[in-house]
Amino acid sequence: MRKFYIGNVTPEANTIFVFGSNPEGRHGAGAAKVARNQFGAIYGQGEGLQGNAYALPTKDLRVKENRGLRSISKEDIIKSIKKLYETARQYSDKQFKIAYRNTYSASLNGYTGLEMIDMFLEAGPIPDNIIFSKEWVDTGKFNLSKEELEDFSYTEGYLPLWQEWARQNPELIEELRIKAAGKTLT
Repeated sequence: MRKFYIGNVTPEANTIFVFGSNPEGRHGAGAAKVARNQFGAIYGQGEGLQGNAYALPTKDLRVKENRGLRSISKEDIIKSIKKLYETARQYSDKQFKIAYRNTYSASLNGYTGLEMIDMFLEAGPIPDNIIFSKEWVDTGKFNLSKEELEDFSYTEGYLPLWQEWARQNPELIEELRIKAAGKTLT
C-alpha cells in the first residue's frame, strides 16, 4: 500500500511541496501561490526544486486559447514528472508530497485528477518518497497492474469524468440537447 497524506500539505523539515506550475514561474494562484507563500517557491522559476517546493509545469499562461486549459501536453507533463522522480531519488531523505487532491474534477490546468494520476503512472517507477493525497490513493489506480490500468472501465473511470464535466458545463449540455433533438447520437 502506498503512503499518503491527509488534508493540506503543511511545511515540515523533510517535506517538499510539489505543485502545478507554469513555465513562466508566475506562482499567483492555487497551489502555486501556497508554494510561494509557505514553501519558498521562487517567482519566475517555472520548474524544479526551489526552497521546500518543487514546480511541476502543467499549464502555459502564454496560451490564451481555451483559457490555457490543457496548454501543456500530457507527453510534456510526463517528461516533467520523470525529472521530478529523478530529483526525488537524489533527495531520498525528503518526502515529495504531490499537492493534487482532486479526482474527477479538473484542476486549473484543465486535467482531471484521474488524468494526472495516469501521467504519474506513465512516467515510470514511482520513488517511495513520492507521497500522494489520500484522495488519489483511494482511487485504487496505484495498486493496479499495467494491464488492469489499460482495462480501467468506462463505468468506473470515464463515466464519472463525463458526468462531472456535464455538471460543470450545463450551458454546453443544453446546447447539445437542442442540436441533438430527434437525432441518434453514437
